[in-house]
Amino acid sequence: MNKIIKVPIPLVVVLVFMLMGCSATKYVPQADYLLKKNKLVVESKKNLTGDVGNLEIEEYIQQRPNKKLFGVSAALGFYNATDTAKNNWWQRFWRDKMGEPPVILDSTLLTKSTKEIELYLISNGYFNSQVTDTFIVSKKRKATVVYNVVPNEPYRISELNYDIQDKFVEKIILGDKENSLIKIDQVFQNEILKNERFRIVDKLKDNGFWGFNVNNINFKADSSNNNNTVKLTINVKQHNSPTATSKKTVPTNHHIYRYGKIVVNTSFDPTASESEEAQPLDTIMYNGVAFLYNKKMIIRPKILYQALRLSPNGLYDQSAIQRASENVRMLNYNSTILFNPIATNNTNKVSYADDTEYFTFQDKLDTYIQCTPNVRQSFTTEFEASSTNDYFSTALSLGYVNRNIFGGAEVFTVDFRGAYEFVKITNKSNSYEFGVTMSIEAPRFWLPITDDAAAKFKQATSKISLNYNVQKRPDYDRTLIGAVYGYSWTLKNGARFTINPADVNVVDVPRVDSAFLANIENPFLRNSYTSQLIAGASASYNYTTPEDKWGNVFSFRVGADVNGNLISGLTSMFGNEVYKDGESYRNLFGMRFAQYARASFSVSGRTTLSKTSQIAWRFMLAGGYAYGNSNILPFERRYFAGGSNSMRGWQVRTLGPGSSVISQNNAYPNQLGDMQLEANFEYRAHIVHGLGLALFFDTGNIWSNSKGETDPQAKFHFDTFYKQLALNTGVGVRYNIANLMTLRLDWGFKLHNPGMPEGHRWFTNLNIDDTALHFAIGLPF
Repeated sequence: MNKIIKVPIPLVVVLVFMLMGCSATKYVPQADYLLKKNKLVVESKKNLTGDVGNLEIEEYIQQRPNKKLFGVSAALGFYNATDTAKNNWWQRFWRDKMGEPPVILDSTLLTKSTKEIELYLISNGYFNSQVTDTFIVSKKRKATVVYNVVPNEPYRISELNYDIQDKFVEKIILGDKENSLIKIDQVFQNEILKNERFRIVDKLKDNGFWGFNVNNINFKADSSNNNNTVKLTINVKQHNSPTATSKKTVPTNHHIYRYGKIVVNTSFDPTASESEEAQPLDTIMYNGVAFLYNKKMIIRPKILYQALRLSPNGLYDQSAIQRASENVRMLNYNSTILFNPIATNNTNKVSYADDTEYFTFQDKLDTYIQCTPNVRQSFTTEFEASSTNDYFSTALSLGYVNRNIFGGAEVFTVDFRGAYEFVKITNKSNSYEFGVTMSIEAPRFWLPITDDAAAKFKQATSKISLNYNVQKRPDYDRTLIGAVYGYSWTLKNGARFTINPADVNVVDVPRVDSAFLANIENPFLRNSYTSQLIAGASASYNYTTPEDKWGNVFSFRVGADVNGNLISGLTSMFGNEVYKDGESYRNLFGMRFAQYARASFSVSGRTTLSKTSQIAWRFMLAGGYAYGNSNILPFERRYFAGGSNSMRGWQVRTLGPGSSVISQNNAYPNQLGDMQLEANFEYRAHIVHGLGLALFFDTGNIWSNSKGETDPQAKFHFDTFYKQLALNTGVGVRYNIANLMTLRLDWGFKLHNPGMPEGHRWFTNLNIDDTALHFAIGLPF
C-alpha cells in the first residue's frame, strides 16, 4: 500500500524564513544603503553586434549585490543572524564561513563602472556611446542601481591597407591575406585587431621567424570621415639591431632561425637544488638529438624522438614545437622548451629563389627540452548508491593506473567493479555483479606505417582491452568475456575519432530460472537469455568546444557499431543451420552469433547565467535493429533508463519499455529496450565553499522494436511515443572537495509515469513510492 509522506516543515524552510526575518540592513550604517540590485538597461539593442551583449557589459560593473539563491540572500542572512561583537567559533563559522557581509552602495564604484562600460564599448567600435548611472532607494535603506547604456551606431571598417617595412616578410603576409580576420564593412573591434596581430605573428613563426613578436605590428585607424567608418592600416616594422660601433640601433630585416643542437633532459627535477642540478647525467644520442638521463631512461629514446619530431638544422616552426609539447605530454611528461639563439654575425645570407633583391640572414637556435615525469602510478575510486521504497542498489569501482608499464609510455589500467542490489519487499536472494577490465593504451599506432604517415594523425593512440563480468541474479546467471582492439586520434577541429575494428564478446548463460522464462511471452525475448557470440566493429566521434571565459561548453557525440556481418558471410558458406523454438539460425563454434546494428547521438552543454549559477542540459537518442541471424538485440546491447545518471525519479532499469507495466512476479525489474530517448535539464547554484544546490528535470523512456514483440504498449510509434515519455523533477546537493571530486546526492520525484494506467499517470500527491534517492561521485552530465 502506498504511503503518503506526512512530515513537518523541513529545517531548511525554517532557516529560510528565519533568514528572511532578519533585517537585511542590520549591519548597514544609518547614512548608507544596502545594494539590492544592479539593473542594466540597453537602448537600441539592435545596434549591438557580435559578442557584445548584456552579460558582457555586466562584467564591467564594479560592485555587485550579495549573492542570492532562489531569490534569497542566504549568505547575508547567516551573517546578520550572528553577533559581530562576539568572536567565538560558533559565531565565526556562521559569519565568516557561511555568511557574507552586506554590500554597501559605493558612489565611487558607480562612477568607475560607467567609465569601464564606456571603455568596453569604445573598444568594440561604439565610439559615440553614452553610459549613465542612477540609483533608487527604498524606505528600508536598500538601493537599486540602474545603468542606462545607449550604444548608438558602431563604426565599421571601410578600407584596409598594409605598410610593411620588412620586405622579406611581405611575401608571406600578403600571400596569406585571404585568411585575415579583418574584413571590409566589419565592426571595428580591438579584439579582432588583437587576434589578427597574433595570427600574423603565428604565421611568421611557423616559417622560421622565431624572434618576431606582436610589438612589430601596430594599427593606424583613421575615423575622420565623420560617417561612422574607419580606414585601417596594418604597419609591420623591421627589427632594430644594435650596431657594432655605437649604442644606436638600425632597422634590419627579421632573421630566420634553424635548430642548432637539441638536448632533452628526461630527468629534470624543478625542485632540485643547484648542487643537485650540477650532478652529471648520462647521454644517449639518437638521430642527432641528445637525451640526458639519470641512471636509467624511463622511456626509450626512439619513442621520445618520434614524439618530438625535431631535428638539428630544421627550420624553426612554432606549430611543430607546440605539437612536440603535446606529444611529450601524452608520454606522461610535463615539459618546458627553452631556446638559446646563436648569432651567425650576418654570414649566412638567404633570399627568395625568384627574388634576390630582398634578403635576410639565418641564425641558429639551440633547443633545450626539460622533461619532468608525471606520477607513474595512481588509484581511482567511484561509488554510487540508489534507493527507492522498494529497491536499493550500490556500486563500487576501484582502479589502478600505470603510465609507463613497458618503457614506451603505455598506460596500463585495471578496474574492478562490484554492484549489489536487493528488493526490500521480497524474500528472494539478492543480486550482485562483479567485473574486471584491463587495458593497455599506447600513444602511437600499432600499424606497419612510416613515422611520417603516423605524424599526420594528431595525438594518435592504440588500445586493447579485456573484460570479464559475472552477474548473479535470482532469475539467471550470466558471464561475459570480451576484448576490444582499436585506434583513436584528434582531428583538426579538436574532435576525437575512435574506431574499433575488433569488438568481440562471448556471453555465457549457464542458468535461467524456468519460471522466469515462462513469464516471458515473446519467444525472441527469451532467446536474449541464451549464450551468444557478439563480434563486429564500432566507431565514435566526440567533439567538445573549449570552455570559454564564462564557463560555457558544448559537446556532441555520435557512435555506431555493426556486428555479425563478417561471421554471417563465413557461416553461410561453411556453417550449418540450427532449427529451434520455431526459428532457424546459424552457429559458430557451437554458439549462436548476434547480427545487428546500433547508432547513438547525444548533445550536451553548460550555459552560465551568473558567477554563481549555470544551466546544464543533455539530449540523447539511441537505437538498434537486429536482423539476419538475430531477432532481438543481445541483452548487453539493449538500453535501460533510470538511476543516478538517467531518469532520476526511477531506480535503474525500472522504467519502460513504453507504457508497459512491470510484472509483479519479477522481484528484480530489468526493463530493457531497443531504443532510448532522453532529455535532462539541471539548474546549478553555488552557495558557499564548494557547496551547491541543483534543481533538475528529466524526461525520456525506452521502447522495443524487436520482431515478435507481443506487448503493443512497449513498441515505439511516432503518433503515440510522446504520451509515453516519463517525467520527473528533483533537488540535489553537490559538494566539491578541493576541486578533486564532487559528491552528489539527488532526490528525484516522479511527475508522469507511463507505466501507470491511463488517467492515473500524473501524480498529484507526494508519495514515497514515487521517489528515488541517488548518491554518486561526479556530475551526471
